[in-house]
Order: sequence, then structure tokens, then C-alpha cells
Amino acid sequence: MLRLLNIFAFGNYQEYRIMMTSLPALTPAMEHKLRALSIISLAEKSKKIAYNTLLKELENGLLRSLEDLLIDVIYTKTIEGKWIKRMAG
Repeated sequence: MLRLLNIFAFGNYQEYRIMMTSLPALTPAMEHKLRALSIISLAEKSKKIAYNTLLKELENGLLRSLEDLLIDVIYTKTIEGKWIKRMAG
């Protein structure tokens, strides 16, 4: 449990995935929270985060699920954010 607590405090979702066989399983609420904390960690390092980066780091293949998580994190005012549409050409 201490290793799991350290991941929540100082790590990210990828670190959990690497060590998950030796850690307790996450409940859906815990997994949601760890993914949200991982977004916060990424936001501290970079002002702009690409969807591809978020999908890879959070191992979330569903774009709608990722958007719901982002909306939740922004709605709770944990981070500020906006979507920027890239124009082709």
C-alpha cells in the first residue's frame, strides 16, 4: 500500500501500469483520480499537451473518455485549459 500511496503522491498512471502486478488493484474511482493527477503532472511540465500524448500516457484509447476526464479536471478548477483546433494546410 505504501508503494501505491507513493505513486499517487509522486508518480503517474504509467508508473502504476509498470508496477501494477505487485500493487493492489485500483477501483474505478482510484483509476480516475490517478489519471487526473497524471494530467496535472503533464500540465506542470508543458503548457500545451497534445491529445496523442494524453492518450498514450493515460492508456486511454477512447477519445470521448479522455475528454470526459479533461472536462472533469478543468471543471474542478484543478487546471485551466482550452481546446485548440488545428487547421490543416
